[in-house]
Amino acid sequence: MDKPRIRRFYSDLAKALRRGGIYLNGDVMPRGRGKEKLGEISEKIRYSRHGTLEVEFAPWQEWWEKVEREQEGLAPEFQERRKRFANAQSIRGMLPLEFHTKMLEQVGFSEIDTVWQNLLDDRVLAAIR
Repeated sequence: MDKPRIRRFYSDLAKALRRGGIYLNGDVMPRGRGKEKLGEISEKIRYSRHGTLEVEFAPWQEWWEKVEREQEGLAPEFQERRKRFANAQSIRGMLPLEFHTKMLEQVGFSEIDTVWQNLLDDRVLAAIR
């Protein structure tokens, strides 16, 4: 999602989630500005492990394919997802961890932190409402 959609999503989420509720976001969230060297290191590690993103994300793609077969009523949504991710070739350009943290803070979440991490970019971000 682009910045405006994520802002809107977090704002709507803050309104829907009761105080004390926990939001978990598992995604690729690279470090932001000033962390370019870490991003380069992460991509080198990722490449040495998998070679390409297609290989790395193959199990995830298989999961989506299974979900699509089971949820036929969501065909237009799955088609939109395929269109949006058709050219996903790099994590460069994905919104950084700092953006997510800042947006969550602005809409009223607290205690925002990474609770699981793989390599330098794959993480689960937790936030308490």
